[in-house]
Parts: sequence; C-alpha cells; structure tokens
Amino acid sequence: MGKKSNNTSAILISVVIACLAAAGATGYFWFIPIWSAEAAVRQTLRDPDSAKFSDVSIRDGAVCGAVNAKNAYGGYVGTRRFVFAAKTALIDPGIDDRHLSSQSDEDLNDEIIFLKADDRYCLADAMKPK
Repeated sequence: MGKKSNNTSAILISVVIACLAAAGATGYFWFIPIWSAEAAVRQTLRDPDSAKFSDVSIRDGAVCGAVNAKNAYGGYVGTRRFVFAAKTALIDPGIDDRHLSSQSDEDLNDEIIFLKADDRYCLADAMKPK
C-alpha cells in the first residue's frame, strides 16, 4: 500500500509541475515582445531610467503603447505614443499641426514614418468594431 501511495503522489506532483511550467512558459513568451519593445524605446531616450510606460499591448505583430520620460532639463516631456515593429522602436515626435511649416524635412519625415506605423499597427486595431 505504501508504494502505491508514493507512486500516486509522484504522478500528481509531476502533473502539477508540468502544468506550472507550461503556464510559466506561456506567460514568459508573451512578455518577451513587451520587454523587448520597452528596452528598444528606452535606448532612444535621453534618460532611459526615467521611462514610464502605459497602455502597452501587442497588436498585429507589433507592440503599441505610450511612454513618458525626462528631457535634458530633468522634467517629464509628456506622454507620447510608440510603436515597436520589425525590431524598430518609433516614438511620436509630437509635431503640432500649428507648427508644421517651421519643421525641418527630417522632422516631418520622422512624423510621417511614425504615423504610418501607428496607423498600420495600433490605430487600425483600436478603430475596428467590437
């Protein structure tokens, strides 16, 4: 009777460990794209340690979200949207429509690239009827 009880306990413990491992692995692999996106966004910031992320989600093969970080003067610049796709982090340059004429061609190009990616990956999902 003792051996049968030990075998049943061993099988039960093995099943529990396997279930926990599977659940952990699934959670871990789900988290990798978000971690990679946040790391890539941090690399583009002047003060990477100050980054505060919000509304981060995985959509259509990309990671979308918002980030707020400190500028060179030590103040937070305000929340800006970001897109991480194809191993590239794009942050909304935040060009205000009222100041379009005073922007350099490079700044405007950055804005266009961001808006295309944001529309392709992030806004398209948000606009779909539920």
